[in-house]
Amino acid sequence: MRYDTPIEFYKVDQDEYKPGELNETSWKKIVEEDGTSTYFCNWIGTYGSVRAAAMTAGVNESVSVIMPFAPALYAALRDNRVVISKGAADIMTGGEPDRQNPDCYELYSGVDNRQNRTMNFILKRYEGK
Repeated sequence: MRYDTPIEFYKVDQDEYKPGELNETSWKKIVEEDGTSTYFCNWIGTYGSVRAAAMTAGVNESVSVIMPFAPALYAALRDNRVVISKGAADIMTGGEPDRQNPDCYELYSGVDNRQNRTMNFILKRYEGK
């Protein structure tokens, strides 16, 4: 299997409510202990029953991602709200993910850890909150 698509991940660093204002959310790039922040994956468009189920839920574009296991990334995907940058593109605008950017995605499924060798998950186009 080829891991040829570079991706980067951003997680919510702090989500704070301020009375009389909107929530303030700050995002932080996910980085492994060795300093790695760009990961490589196998990026596959969904099809069949997975695509049909996503379209029924109002998701027009979904993709399946398979990639090598990364401990810090796995923990972040499992426990935090995360956005994904396809092609390691700059998806942040003013400190927030750009919902108009076609390379900005968010997690649509749980993360499947396969014996600490690979991870598998489904993404959908980021639409913001």
